[in-house]
Amino acid sequence: YNVMVQYGIEKFFKCCQETGVDGLIIPDLPYEESDEIKEYTEKYGVYQISLVSPTSKDRIKNIAKDAKGFLYCISSLGVTGEKSSFVTNFDEFVGTIKKYTDVPACVGFGVSNGEQVKELTKYFDGAIVGSAIVKSIATGESVEERINNLRAKIKDLKSGL
Repeated sequence: YNVMVQYGIEKFFKCCQETGVDGLIIPDLPYEESDEIKEYTEKYGVYQISLVSPTSKDRIKNIAKDAKGFLYCISSLGVTGEKSSFVTNFDEFVGTIKKYTDVPACVGFGVSNGEQVKELTKYFDGAIVGSAIVKSIATGESVEERINNLRAKIKDLKSGL
């Protein structure tokens, strides 16, 4: 958020609109402080993608009811990156979210393979994959090998849909 402030908030959102940005994840701008940009998200048609986690509890109601675009649901505690398994009670987590919004609920943080996508999309409307994609691109000696690794990773992820 500080980068946006330094650049100029309205200037930043105007630039987003001009370049076709539909939504932003601003992880260091808490929901409770997001009114600071609401005028600009509405004026320039750019969604602020909200995040909720299993520990958001009472905050989920307010965050979910104001969600635009989709709701980014953090799969588990800790940092992003590939995980071998998830211990979150997704029935409870998604059940709480869906009480307050019809906006798609997509899960991220640790999603890394097709089996996980298959399991998680039983609960969520979509899966967000970051670190596993980056890792697939980073492994390989040549550009061709990196592209092939990326293709294989995408194929694996799609197999879960």
